[in-house]
Amino acid sequence: MILFGQVTAMRLRLRMRVRTFFSTLLAAWMLQAGPSFALSYDDIQAKGEITIAVYRDFPPYSFVDENGVPAGVDIELANALAKGLGVTLNLQWMTPDETVEDDMRNYLWKGMNLTSEDGRRVKADVMMRVPYDRQFAMQRDDLGLPAHELVHMFAPYQEERWLLAYDANQLDRPQTAARFMYHPVGVEVDTVPQVYLTTAFGGRFRDNSRTFPSVGDAFSALTEGEVGMVLGMSSQLQWLNHIVAPSTSRLVDQPKLNQPSINQPSINQASINQPSLNRQRSDQQRSDQQRPNQKHPTHNNASSDAQLVALSSDARASNAHVSNMQLTELAFPLLGRAKWELGIAVHTNYRQLAYALEDIVVEHIQNGDVLRWGEKYGLRYQLPSRYLPEPENDVAESTSPQASNTVANVP
Repeated sequence: MILFGQVTAMRLRLRMRVRTFFSTLLAAWMLQAGPSFALSYDDIQAKGEITIAVYRDFPPYSFVDENGVPAGVDIELANALAKGLGVTLNLQWMTPDETVEDDMRNYLWKGMNLTSEDGRRVKADVMMRVPYDRQFAMQRDDLGLPAHELVHMFAPYQEERWLLAYDANQLDRPQTAARFMYHPVGVEVDTVPQVYLTTAFGGRFRDNSRTFPSVGDAFSALTEGEVGMVLGMSSQLQWLNHIVAPSTSRLVDQPKLNQPSINQPSINQASINQPSLNRQRSDQQRSDQQRPNQKHPTHNNASSDAQLVALSSDARASNAHVSNMQLTELAFPLLGRAKWELGIAVHTNYRQLAYALEDIVVEHIQNGDVLRWGEKYGLRYQLPSRYLPEPENDVAESTSPQASNTVANVP
């Protein structure tokens, strides 16, 4: 019996040693190949560097110009955020996935190991251009659990909307979407406008729909007279129109309202719109046009800046078309949300970092820097709703819907 007890004790000790060995080995492997965690505010200050994720080849927000220098509105804001924290900026270029949820998972809270040499999951501290919408932030998954509990979305800095570019040499200014039945319309493949033109009103616009790999290709076809109109996001169309014909670019039939005073954001000022991003599955479009679009705000076949600069040169050569490029805003029935807001996101554990970054964003909105960045790239900046002043009386309340569409002019 004594011998049996000694053997049993030896086996237990051996088992514990083996378990300790493998636990140590596993810990060492995880330390070497584990995720590169996003940093908190204190860690960023101690390290002296912040990593901000921006979308690759997505002008006018984030792209590389002809000199190989990062450029765009999001790049300007990212530099301002790093400068406001007193640290250096490390840009992480994002390749868009299927949905914005995938992008937040890949670059913010879980990380991606496809771009690292040692297999580590690389994460960013901050992610630009995410939906700012309470309904989207509070969504629940198929099990009834919070779908975005690991992400904190805040600080809207841009309101995006759909816009229509047309050639005044070919047709008069479109008044309604019915013009799509009589003139060819260019759209980017696998986007909300493409789904709209092929499915809305029983497919009556389908015959005149022309699909292109990118908005830049569609706009190039417009300058060459192959299509009469292009439907896309306002920022991309305004930037394309700006680089093609900066002296003739204009947005017609827009209200000429004064720049409202910008107040410090507060809870009672928040008036949040549902997002309608650039990409959406066709089954979502058919089933519920009013649901928030969760598709990615960019495109997988984005034209590079060099290609778009080449487009500028080609378009100037065909000046008969370029001189008459105009942009207008229409009501598109069944298209879903016409406007949506975009902001910043961090890991939900790092609220202190979010508060510091939001103060920096508000400061640059108040001093007009964001407006000047937009003007630099030919954009007409629209103020997010939370920064609009509250109505002071009943008269102001009756005119507040007009104020929500105010286009802020650069002083």
